[in-house]
Amino acid sequence: MNMIGINKILRGLNFIIPLCYILMGCILLTDLFASIKRENRTIFGIIIIIYGIFRIYKAHEKMKDMK
Repeated sequence: MNMIGINKILRGLNFIIPLCYILMGCILLTDLFASIKRENRTIFGIIIIIYGIFRIYKAHEKMKDMK
């Protein structure tokens, strides 16, 4: 039986967590959180989406360096 190493788990999380950031940013752009002012939700949602894209880029660069 193959054991999954901690490095493989961390590599997977390096791509999963930024996708959660992008998803949360998209949710903020909808009217799901209508109690927050629309301007604030839009700005914060866009910032979170950009941060998620940045994190995916950094994870991709890190994976290229490991090969």
